[in-house]
Amino acid sequence: MNSTPPAPLSYKDAGVDIDAGDALVDRIKPLAKKTMREGVLAGIGGFGALFEVPKRYKEPVLVSGTDGVGTKLKLAFEWNMHDTVGIDLVAMSVNDVLVQGAEPLFFLDYFACGKLDVETAAAVIGGIARGCEQSGCALIGGETAEMPGMYPAGEYDLAGFAVGAVEKSLILTGRDVKPGDLVLGLASSGVHSNGFSLVRKVIDRAGDDFPATLDGKPFRDAVMAPTRLYVKPVLAALAQHRIKALAHITGGGLLENIPRVLPEGTAAHLQKGSWPQTELFAWLQKVAGIDDIEMNRTFNNGIGMVVVVDAADAPACAATPAQRARRCTRSASSPNARRGRRRRLNDRSRERRPADPVARRWRPAVLMAGALLLIMWQSLLPGLLCVCIGFLATRRIARLLDAGLRRSRWAQRDTTLLAAGSSLPHIVSATIVMLAPLGLAMLAFSEARDFVLSAPQQ
Repeated sequence: MNSTPPAPLSYKDAGVDIDAGDALVDRIKPLAKKTMREGVLAGIGGFGALFEVPKRYKEPVLVSGTDGVGTKLKLAFEWNMHDTVGIDLVAMSVNDVLVQGAEPLFFLDYFACGKLDVETAAAVIGGIARGCEQSGCALIGGETAEMPGMYPAGEYDLAGFAVGAVEKSLILTGRDVKPGDLVLGLASSGVHSNGFSLVRKVIDRAGDDFPATLDGKPFRDAVMAPTRLYVKPVLAALAQHRIKALAHITGGGLLENIPRVLPEGTAAHLQKGSWPQTELFAWLQKVAGIDDIEMNRTFNNGIGMVVVVDAADAPACAATPAQRARRCTRSASSPNARRGRRRRLNDRSRERRPADPVARRWRPAVLMAGALLLIMWQSLLPGLLCVCIGFLATRRIARLLDAGLRRSRWAQRDTTLLAAGSSLPHIVSATIVMLAPLGLAMLAFSEARDFVLSAPQQ
């Protein structure tokens, strides 16, 4: 009896196409090259990527984050929309890293599938590269895992890993948040990447009865809009303003995420109606038939990032270019304030408070003292002229000092210095203005004395 030996089996016969993997790497390299930045020593191609922390950091602390895209991928498979989920992947991690005040430095991805389709994978990773480019972080490595039998045909899973850096003295912890601070909301681009298990149920319930457009976009584009990247506008705001806390609104919505960055005994009271509900969220709420509490503990509901600032700093912070900020409410404390799920939305009105109470008490006193000294020192008319010049000089110098102080990164951490108002710049400027004439007089006296002593004797 003759037996035919079985045909040899290759890795490709087992379901893993090495050539397809190599082709994908070739497609990825030029995309990753566009994301390169200072610090990258070695990127895609080696066993490990190398990155040097920029030398401008004196005491760098590394901040890491990892996340996925979740069941939003199910709709990407069904609707064949693969080019934006990569942006979602990047945003979910870099926005988390940003909450500690860190600048994202580099990103790595993990793409897993049962059968590698180069075109689909290239579309996904192209989105990852665009997300990295928009965030200013380098795509320096990743893993493509083709695992036959692990995933249904046409499906894949994603995971992302981001690493950022922040000066040790500038880490945002939320410990400086106090009653009376304001909560600013940065608009989301849509559902982002959380709550899609409910979104898919709502779509199934709606069947064919769904709107053609939502918020000016085709229905599917509105639902699949990629997660907004907040890195560049928030880093710009951190460099200019004294931000006390940030919160990325992800799973758990507004009610679960804001308390994570507040001190014990402090609660955020969000003013209902202070930001508009988009057509997308209105449609989801209507079809699902859920109340406001469930909406706000499931979705971002139009606010993707929350910024907590001193009330006096809120207008300037909200006006930062590209911030897209909306004022939500004050944060307040009460003996019964609890962290966790029992945060509430209410219609609490915002009472305005003086932005600079200490400075208002100091300015008249300093200016009056300066006026009296100058009038006593000179005759009346020159004295009045000096008062006018001194007043204008004091205001100008105080503004320059105040702007420099608030923009300095070390001052952002010194809340005791700035919490009471901007009195320090006015005190310093008034001191300079009052001492300057004395200094000039002493210099003139010294020069005159030298002239008299060195003059020839008659």
